[in-house]
Amino acid sequence: MIFILDLLLVLNVFVAYKSFRDFMSPPFLLGIGMLIAAIVATCYYSEWHMELMLPSSMLALGGGTLIYTFVALMMRGKDDAQKIISSVPNINVNRANKICLIIVFLSFIANIIKIRVFQTTFGSSLSFSELIFAARIDNWSGEKMLKLPKIVYWISNLSEFSLYLSLWFLSYIIILKRKNYKYLRYLTIAHLIIVVSSGLLTGAKGGVVGPILRFGIIYYCMFLSFYKAKMIKRTFLLKAILLFAVFVFSFKTFSTFLGRQTDDTNNTAMLAEYCGAEIKNFDIYMHGYDGNSQSKRFGEYTFVNFYRETLPNFKKDNGEFQSVGNFELGNVYTQFFQFHKDFGMLGVFVMSSLLSALSMFIYNRAKKRREKINFFMLVYASIAFPIFMGFFSSQFTEMVFTPYYIKLLIFVGFFTFISNKYLIKGEFKYE
Repeated sequence: MIFILDLLLVLNVFVAYKSFRDFMSPPFLLGIGMLIAAIVATCYYSEWHMELMLPSSMLALGGGTLIYTFVALMMRGKDDAQKIISSVPNINVNRANKICLIIVFLSFIANIIKIRVFQTTFGSSLSFSELIFAARIDNWSGEKMLKLPKIVYWISNLSEFSLYLSLWFLSYIIILKRKNYKYLRYLTIAHLIIVVSSGLLTGAKGGVVGPILRFGIIYYCMFLSFYKAKMIKRTFLLKAILLFAVFVFSFKTFSTFLGRQTDDTNNTAMLAEYCGAEIKNFDIYMHGYDGNSQSKRFGEYTFVNFYRETLPNFKKDNGEFQSVGNFELGNVYTQFFQFHKDFGMLGVFVMSSLLSALSMFIYNRAKKRREKINFFMLVYASIAFPIFMGFFSSQFTEMVFTPYYIKLLIFVGFFTFISNKYLIKGEFKYE
């Protein structure tokens, strides 16, 4: 069954790319993530006993991905990338510098306070990695010893939400080579570094990788909107590939730095656990051996973070850890596990269709040319990584269907409005 799944996912990626010609389209992002996970699982065919894979597992994983692409094709909007555009927004750099400087300063102070609270709570003698690990255990155990001042949360949210605009300005400066915006370029880079540093304190890879990928997505979308030629510069692509290679080959070191217990697991086995074991875990679930509890509320697994944010007494385990022989497989099962656990096989196809329709609604508007900052481009930058991570878990529903994300949309929308009104002072011609 795993080989049939591989073929289905290869076909899906081929159709997604041929139809959209865009590596950032929703069906390609979800499809390539699922394909990578399936190929990794296939490479461990004997070690993980993939010969035991059920037809129903293949149907859910392959069928859910295919229906996602099918709905995306039905909603494909008109591509205006070939339109000739001769002017782009012009930034009021003095105002932008002042605002960005204030945000960078406040964000830096908030990070310093976070580290001091970590040290006060868990011990100043601990290393940075040990502090992160202690915070993770505190969160997982439910003890909640770590309590940050509310002002730190507010500043952190301000920094996180306003980063979308900083990344737009940074992409603008790089793409159009605006040398007279040097100070703003340094400030926006500093803002990105501070948010990434804040992500380190969460101990989650997404908190570190997410902001960097959002920059890549905004840069990519802006480049295609400023230039009618659909070709990103080779130097940018090479840098992106090099960065990805460094991440892959240093995966264990990175995990250790984030306070993860890696024991004697080698880099390859750990990478396989994160980027392929989800396929085997889903099949273990379909066999009925996963040990996870049943849903007690509507969509409890799919919308888990919604319940966590809205119900103070809501508690949900993070999922049972699985293993095959001496191989640790982790405790994540792809997004289709959450859909199937809550709504059955029909739910896999219904949820895939709904999420594809929502993603395409945003994607189609993100590609539209705007005279100023495109709000939907920033929104798409926030959901592109969760779409790709569908092979890991339902990060899309875990993030989007929450009060926090509604707050993010409101603030990013407000910041976009303010920027377009007061920081964009007109247009200039370019070749």
